[in-house]
Amino acid sequence: MRRTPSLLGAALIALATLATPAALADTGSSADPSTPSATAPTASDVPPEDVLTWSIAPAVRAETGEGERVSVRTTIDPGGVYADAVVVTNFSEQDVEFTLVASDGVIGEDGAFDILSGSEEPTDGGSWIGIAETVRVPALESATVPFTIEVPADATPGDHPAGITAGVVQTTEAAEGTSVGFEARVGVRIHLRVAGELTPSIEVTDLTTRYEASVNPFMPGAIVATYTVRNTGNTRIGAQETLTSAGLFGVATGTASVSAEQAEILPGDQVAVEARQEGVWPLGQIRSDLTATPLVVGEDDLTGTTLAVATASASALAVPWSQVAIVALAVGLLLLVRTARRRRRAAYAAALQRAREEGAAAAATTAGAGARSE
Repeated sequence: MRRTPSLLGAALIALATLATPAALADTGSSADPSTPSATAPTASDVPPEDVLTWSIAPAVRAETGEGERVSVRTTIDPGGVYADAVVVTNFSEQDVEFTLVASDGVIGEDGAFDILSGSEEPTDGGSWIGIAETVRVPALESATVPFTIEVPADATPGDHPAGITAGVVQTTEAAEGTSVGFEARVGVRIHLRVAGELTPSIEVTDLTTRYEASVNPFMPGAIVATYTVRNTGNTRIGAQETLTSAGLFGVATGTASVSAEQAEILPGDQVAVEARQEGVWPLGQIRSDLTATPLVVGEDDLTGTTLAVATASASALAVPWSQVAIVALAVGLLLLVRTARRRRRAAYAAALQRAREEGAAAAATTAGAGARSE
């Protein structure tokens, strides 16, 4: 894949494009690795004079019939040696010396494949690669650079991801006469597998769940699950998780699939995931069951292996506080209305009784006055 860092903007481009999957999933090339070569790019590939543009790709292997490749893919026996080459193409109108680095492969926080940073020494597949430290490529030409992979005799079977990058360090004058160096690099991914028994495996750990009520008391809430998917096997693997939940008396509350599956987890790596299951009513104790299904990544061959499903469970208390509050409010209003009605009836009865008593008293007074007048 080509990267085009400007001489004045190399810092921004390096920081923005370094560790992207495209940076290690490269373009093809027509160069032959059997002999040194220099191939001129076409006129449409030539960038402006003030821009450095280059690419690195696996070389065509005429002896094996392998044409253009986006990556290097090989399986080697313990103690074996593999030979190949990469092609570095300089699309710029000036000669450039590129720094070549081979290192272990890693997956970044964004899920993209990259290699270790320059300050970290490779300890796995990247340390088995032998390649020249630099290559100088004339303007508008390409150079083929051979490399070898020497696998230790005690290497463990399985995947040992690695990569080779071609980079340029740009130095920019900063304030007060200081200078700042920035590196921009692109690379080729190496799918390195050591022959032997393959044991793809994943596990789910640290599953916790909590219930989040809806702000609308007449709508269901959600179960939020956090967990870790760990690759415990010796091959890279993907995973797709499904979360199901059930409430009181086993009443189903719905099923939710994680929106973003784990596209690739390298051996020994782990990924922290948060899944949200909507449409869950607060039915007391909510039990959630998580199922993680392993997935074959890309063109990997896992024939003859067993891809076992991993499971985990957790519970969360979902108390319908909003609904309880509404019921309590309704009961309170009903009691208030009934109390008010009773008070009004009592007041009416008392007033009626007073009126009767006053009427009777008035009648008695009138009768007494008539008797005296006779």
